[in-house]
Amino acid sequence: MKLITDVRKNRKTIKNSIRRHGFSVEHNYHHFLNSETKYDRTFFFKFNGTGIMSKLYKNREWHMFSEVLAPESKRMDLFLKFLDCSLKDKQHKKVVVETTRDFRKKIIENINKDKYYVRNVNYALEWPIFNMKEWDHRLKGKEFKKLRNIRNRLKRSYNIRVVDSRNVKKEKLKKLVDDWVRNRPANDEVEKQEYYNIIDNNFKGFDIARTILINNEPCTITAGWGIVNSKKKYYSAIGIYNYKYPGIGEYANLDDLINLKKKKYEYVDFGGSDKILYRFKKKFGPHQSYKTYIFSIVRKNEE
Repeated sequence: MKLITDVRKNRKTIKNSIRRHGFSVEHNYHHFLNSETKYDRTFFFKFNGTGIMSKLYKNREWHMFSEVLAPESKRMDLFLKFLDCSLKDKQHKKVVVETTRDFRKKIIENINKDKYYVRNVNYALEWPIFNMKEWDHRLKGKEFKKLRNIRNRLKRSYNIRVVDSRNVKKEKLKKLVDDWVRNRPANDEVEKQEYYNIIDNNFKGFDIARTILINNEPCTITAGWGIVNSKKKYYSAIGIYNYKYPGIGEYANLDDLINLKKKKYEYVDFGGSDKILYRFKKKFGPHQSYKTYIFSIVRKNEE
């Protein structure tokens, strides 16, 4: 296994690995680059055309970025090699992983228990999925009455336009990010630099980026991309609003879903959510969901 320290110089290698073996919503090279902040650096563990995107934080913790880029039959073997490599240096404290329940179970079953200790789950995220063939953009039925009222009230009360986020001034979008971070009710922490990077890079790697203007003021960003190696599946990666107008979050998410239905995406993943955010997303009528689990692995003598 080779550790690639310059992920920009070696972008062709990483993008080829994603193109051949990608399957997760976050298997997106530009998303990987944008995630880098002053607190961490991005790295790629390369192994025979497969690999693992990862980040090393200043506190000496490794974080695996998304899932293992390999055929399913080889993912566990590659993960164990990654674990050996990342924790080889004694100054590196632990590896933080986010994965499904099944892959966590496989890790526990296959890990060298004399060397490593798998800690308990720190927290879990719920990921709602929309079947767009069944999702009713007309919002019929009593379960959508509140959403219909919110949408209609905003449309009656304000001058609303939807534009491509790439055509909005960057400083205005960054102010929108600041307002969102300050006012959002979710419990998870947000690193604003990641969103600044996306804006500065003009949403490179995104297939769609939409901003709602109310009275010519940018109030939202909804953006995402088609999931690699899938047929018409989409990841709605960003949902940002300034909370200035009651119901703006509902309006933005409805606009996102209606637009994705028009573009004939078959499934939409609405992103990992804590309990508060998941309750908000449920009001739009997802058809199913799945969970990911965040936990860490340490050397046995440091458990």
